[in-house]
Amino acid sequence: MLKVKEIEQLKFLNKDWWYSPTLLSNVAKLTVEKYSLQFLIINQFSTNPERDQVIYKLFSTESTVSFDEVWHLIEGFSTNYFINKFENAVQSDKRILVKKYFKLFLAKLLLKKEEYTKASSILKELLNDPKVDKAYEKLFYARVLEAMIQCSEKLKEDNTELVAGYTLEYPQLLPFSGIQVAMRLHSNEKTAIEKQIIASLKKCHIQFTDDLSANAMDVNIMFGKKGNSPLIQYSSKWNNEVIAPETEISYTDTKSIAERLPFYLFNIGDDDRTTMAMSQKEKRK
Repeated sequence: MLKVKEIEQLKFLNKDWWYSPTLLSNVAKLTVEKYSLQFLIINQFSTNPERDQVIYKLFSTESTVSFDEVWHLIEGFSTNYFINKFENAVQSDKRILVKKYFKLFLAKLLLKKEEYTKASSILKELLNDPKVDKAYEKLFYARVLEAMIQCSEKLKEDNTELVAGYTLEYPQLLPFSGIQVAMRLHSNEKTAIEKQIIASLKKCHIQFTDDLSANAMDVNIMFGKKGNSPLIQYSSKWNNEVIAPETEISYTDTKSIAERLPFYLFNIGDDDRTTMAMSQKEKRK
C-alpha cells in the first residue's frame, strides 16, 4: 500500500511525469518494487490453507486485515478467480451488512475487466443503499464514489457531482486516486520563491480554473512573514464546506514546502502545521 501511495504521490505532484525520463524511471522502479512485494505476500498466503476463511473472507473474526488492505493484496492477481469468489460470497455469506463490501470488490474487479456497464450498475446500487452508514462506513462510501468516478469516466458520463461528493467525503484519498479535481486558486505570491511554490502547485494533477460558476475547490494561499521566518497561510473549501481549515506554516526549505503544500490543501498534513483556530484559542489562554 505504501508503494502504491509513493507511485500515486509522484504522479500527483507531476501531471506530465511521463515526459520526464527521470520520473518515468522512478515510476517504473516503484512499480517493480510494488509487484515484487505483492508477489512475495500472495505467495505466502497461497500456502495458508485457511486463506479463504481468514484473508479473503472480509471481516473474518480471525483476520486483522482491513477490507482496504485485502483489495491491495488481491488487485492484479487472477481477476476471474476473485470475481467468481466474490459473486459466490454475495449469494452465500449470511452477514447481511457485509455483502455490500463483497459487491464493491466485485464492481472494482469488473472495472479491471473493462465491464463498465455491469460495474456501474452495482456501484449505483451501493450509492443508494440505505444500509450504508456514512458516519461509520466513511472509507467504504468514499471507495464506492471513487470507483463510480472511474467508471463514469470510461462511460463518458458527467461525474461532476460525484467528484464533489468524493472530495467532501474523504479529501485525503484524492491525491492518491488519479482523479483530477477542479480548483480555483487565490494567492498573493510576489517574490521569486513564492512564485516557485505556486508554480510547483500548478504542476500537480489538478484542473485549475478561473470560472467562478464552476463546481470547484476554492483555495486561498497567502504568503507573509512572522519575524524573519517566511509564512504561508492556506485554506480550502468546496461550496463553503471546509476541506482544510485556515492554517499557517513557516518554512525554510522551498523544495520541501512546495512538495507538501498540495497535500495540505486536501487536509493531509503533519504536526508542523498550526490551524488559525488553535492559534486564536492559545491567544485567549
